[in-house]
Amino acid sequence: MSFITNNQNQLHMFGYCLSDLVPKNAKCRLVLDLVKKLKLKKLYYRYSSQGNHAYEPSIMLAIWFYAYSMGETSTRKLEQLCRRDLHFMYISSNLQPDHTSLSRFRKDHLDLMQDYFIQLVLLI
Repeated sequence: MSFITNNQNQLHMFGYCLSDLVPKNAKCRLVLDLVKKLKLKKLYYRYSSQGNHAYEPSIMLAIWFYAYSMGETSTRKLEQLCRRDLHFMYISSNLQPDHTSLSRFRKDHLDLMQDYFIQLVLLI
């Protein structure tokens, strides 16, 4: 299956990339780096090659982990943050997932998210 993805270092129309705008010691960078180190085989295995493209699972997981670290659980608020907050835009690579996609990801993978959170804590 191919996923909807992007790159934080991709240049935009006005000659900037999100990576340039986020401080090197920002928590969003740490969360994204830690999620990239997780063993996400079980998560990717749940996706089918049929149907529409899905958002990159590692990006969705990173959005949720960063949101939880900020105390945010509302999918509608997360949708807004992915459009307006630079740190959420960095994690999502400016893909701007909607609240339905965010909610469905959490509902469908809540059991795995608990396991991945434990892995994440052990990496720190």
